[in-house]
Amino acid sequence: MAVYVPESFTSDEADVLRRYFTNLDGPVFALVNLPEVVKGALFARYSRSPKSLRRLFLDEFVGDLDIKGDQSIDATIGLDRAEELYERVFFDYGDDSVAQLGGVHLACEQASNLLTKVLEWGRLMSYLEQSTRYIAYDSRLGGRYRYHRDPTVLAGPLGTRYVGDQDRMFDSYSQCAEFVTEHVRTTVARGPDDSEFVYRTATRAKALDAVRGMLPAAATSNVGIYGTGQAFEALLLEVLSDFQVSIPELGTIEAVSRPLVILTSNGVRELSDALRRRCLYHYLAYPDEAKERDIVRARLPEVDTELVIDAVRVVQALRERGMRKTPGIAETLDWTASLVRLGVRRLDADPDTVAASLTALVKTREDRALLDRADGGLAGILAAATAGASSP
Repeated sequence: MAVYVPESFTSDEADVLRRYFTNLDGPVFALVNLPEVVKGALFARYSRSPKSLRRLFLDEFVGDLDIKGDQSIDATIGLDRAEELYERVFFDYGDDSVAQLGGVHLACEQASNLLTKVLEWGRLMSYLEQSTRYIAYDSRLGGRYRYHRDPTVLAGPLGTRYVGDQDRMFDSYSQCAEFVTEHVRTTVARGPDDSEFVYRTATRAKALDAVRGMLPAAATSNVGIYGTGQAFEALLLEVLSDFQVSIPELGTIEAVSRPLVILTSNGVRELSDALRRRCLYHYLAYPDEAKERDIVRARLPEVDTELVIDAVRVVQALRERGMRKTPGIAETLDWTASLVRLGVRRLDADPDTVAASLTALVKTREDRALLDRADGGLAGILAAATAGASSP
């Protein structure tokens, strides 16, 4: 597997990004809790920017958004109502066609040209690929030019030559990009109504368009994908059926070694029978109390042990209440981190603050009503779950 160069973010930047991106350290991630118009504008800008999607969001979009109401896990205004409507239609009426009205904005970064062709096979979804016409590929990522480095090739007898030849091709491309840019600007006059910015951007685009054919096929790119669950499932079926994919420009490409593919489902939308026929099924239960404590400690090592014990016991108790949206491990981590941010060290020390923080665990109006109807209400559940808590 090729090495992915992760980005670095300050603690404040990471705090903002966690609300809207499913991960901060991987090449594939999805957008959440953002209005469709924002996601659309972000992806449109993405195709003409050399920045990663997360960096682009921080630099050019956060300043124009009101994120004051997004401090909790329930972010965008109206998100709760939309989720409740989805769940009511799906669960109460058994109609999963509503799932086709929603989609996922997915980003795949530092992808090889071959991988982009596989992802875009069949044009089942909508795609925006980083444009070599508007973006110069002369910058280095992590000190290296942006081309695919297959570990098998690098470890073989031609590995050193491969890297050297690729670097020289990128060096030549970079030099030509500057020469052609200078040539275009000396031969193309600036229009009377053109600003300096417009003129420089247009002439740079002409130059990059002229030299982009010098980029090797191994050059990597960022790809934005928007598709429904059905479209993503169709792509998986193609790849998993014969471990091959057909690309009109390249023909049929078969996997050299069969990949191990792990699909996860939260049960909100059933996987099709055709897809499940190609899979082995394994159910992962929620971890027991001791295991969940270990997970929280590993992810949030700065949290006091007593608070970890209390928080995990509450989550374990809520899972036995028959909630529609059972809190998972992610909710345990989010809630514990929220308690720390709110200055809570023990759950019995500040009941009002703890009660306000429960929106990180209880995600539907029906579940809140269910818990309020329990003996003693939420306060009783908290008290019972934390009674006698002590360090293991």
